[in-house]
Amino acid sequence: MEIKCKCGEVVVKGSVRHKDKKKGGQKKIFEIEVSSINGEIRRNNSSDPEKWSGVCKRCQKENTRNKKVAENIAEKI
Repeated sequence: MEIKCKCGEVVVKGSVRHKDKKKGGQKKIFEIEVSSINGEIRRNNSSDPEKWSGVCKRCQKENTRNKKVAENIAEKI
């Protein structure tokens, strides 16, 4: 399974497996391949890995740069 960024780049590769809970039922666990990490995972308040999203390193840089520019403009006003 792959978690992708809005831009389409793969953020993390991994596999989903099921683990039995103590009180019955099953829980989904996402096992990450360490060599495939390329950003940050956003859980979206869900314990289901299929509903998660991610942000790649390139988009993180753009968001940080845009935030700093907006702060500089606000300081000048």
